[in-house]
Amino acid sequence: MSAVSLEIRPADLPTPPKVALEIMRACARDDCSNADLGTLAARDAALAAEALRIVNSAWFGFREEVLTVAHAAVILGQRALRNLVLCIAVRDALADTVIAGFDNAQFAEDSLRRAVAAGLLAPFTGVDREEAFTAGLLQDFGLLALFVARTDAGVTLADLRCLDPDRRVALERERFGATHDATGAALAGQWELPQDLCAAISAHHAPQTADLPALAKTLRGADWVAAVYETADHAACLTGCRALLGDLLGLLPEQVDACLEQLPQSLAAAARDLGVRAGAQPSFEALMREANATLAEENLSYQELTLRLRNTLRERDRLAAELDRELEQAREIQRALLPGPGPDQFPVVGVNVSAKQLSGDFYDYFPLADGGIFFCLGDVSGKGANAAILMAKVAGLCRCLARRGGPLAELVETVNREITETSAHGMFVTLACGVFDPGRARLAFVNAGHLPGLLLAPGQKPRLLKALGPPLGVLEESVYRETVCTMSGSSLYLFSDGVTECRDADGGELGIGGLLKLLAASDAQSPQQQLQFVVEQLIGAGREARDDLTLVRVTAAAT
Repeated sequence: MSAVSLEIRPADLPTPPKVALEIMRACARDDCSNADLGTLAARDAALAAEALRIVNSAWFGFREEVLTVAHAAVILGQRALRNLVLCIAVRDALADTVIAGFDNAQFAEDSLRRAVAAGLLAPFTGVDREEAFTAGLLQDFGLLALFVARTDAGVTLADLRCLDPDRRVALERERFGATHDATGAALAGQWELPQDLCAAISAHHAPQTADLPALAKTLRGADWVAAVYETADHAACLTGCRALLGDLLGLLPEQVDACLEQLPQSLAAAARDLGVRAGAQPSFEALMREANATLAEENLSYQELTLRLRNTLRERDRLAAELDRELEQAREIQRALLPGPGPDQFPVVGVNVSAKQLSGDFYDYFPLADGGIFFCLGDVSGKGANAAILMAKVAGLCRCLARRGGPLAELVETVNREITETSAHGMFVTLACGVFDPGRARLAFVNAGHLPGLLLAPGQKPRLLKALGPPLGVLEESVYRETVCTMSGSSLYLFSDGVTECRDADGGELGIGGLLKLLAASDAQSPQQQLQFVVEQLIGAGREARDDLTLVRVTAAAT
């Protein structure tokens, strides 16, 4: 929303007295004489008296008393008289205006502070001191119009004045939909103020400062000088003020500080001479002490934060090292749970490669008292410590129950009931297990939700031993069925999904078909060498496993 779109009724705004406007307009004409100005001023005795009082004050410092407005015009010049009348008109207009949420007295003091600051900066910009003072007094007058037009803005003068000039303008735009510089320029145009004054008011917050008129640069700098005394964060505003005046006017930090040091005393004198109420002003020295204390506190806070961060990082490293040690110990325990190499010509071999430090896959095999060999391969849902713990539990249950003997299906059903009762919600285990009798080449096999086992016999098509029951931990009363067959001269391969989901050379999933090709290519190797060959084809040449890889081979001699 632009300033012109605000619904501002001229009657609601403070307006200079009619005589003051006539004097200002007359001063802009080339044919206006000093006598004419005296005649105009005589029509408003109060205005004339106040103008003469200020002319005779210490503000101007004339040795002889000035008795008439015409005489004041001779001594001051018409332009200076115009500025004086305008200052009086602004002061009186503010005194008579009542706006909800707006502290007139504070705004009058702040306006005077900007005016004094503009006067202090005038020598650096080549602008007439009185001209700069008057423009500084008017530069934020548009704020009155914003408060009149948007009583629902939800912001007070106190909210604005505690911010630096840039943040203040941003908040005005957010809450009012317009800013005081554009609104003030429109207001000055309604009053028919001089064009150079309107232009300076309009441009004193322009983002590009290089081509600004000298008076607009003066007002921009004055805004920051005054803000050092008004904002909540004096230290930050002082830094911004020094930077801006260095870029805008080429002032050195010590020159900026000299202006700031003069401001309180000059403001007190201007307030006294112009009849504006102003509270006690802090000295620049006091302001600097406060700013330095803030900087010291912030620096201390930064040092404390840095120290805390260092301590936190050290604690993180300590905990990470401790976790690594614990994970390595857990990994060693997992490795210990896997079966060691069997004796020469032992019919069962296996391999496991973990994708992480802990594996969710497991396999096991061991001889039974009756001469059979129990073997199994499982895959726990998920990864990490939870999966590893559940894996250890299932492996332990299988080993314990298998040694007790009994039907294989009953063993799996017992493990399922235990897992269903005690495992974490949502976790399950796929399991393929069997008992192989080498003397009779007899296989009893149960598949609980796992990938099919591959039974390969020379000269025959592969046989898939598919799951005949759900994974463990899903349904407490699940029933499982045994598959019984003869394995003479055959080999049974069990594998986890980390094997079949690996990518082949073309980027696709290996699948059971790809695994069969790898097994065929390595058929002449020993069982253990063959499994290692498959693993190397899947994750060799520095490739990392995306999932745990586990394979088991059961080999039956030909009878």
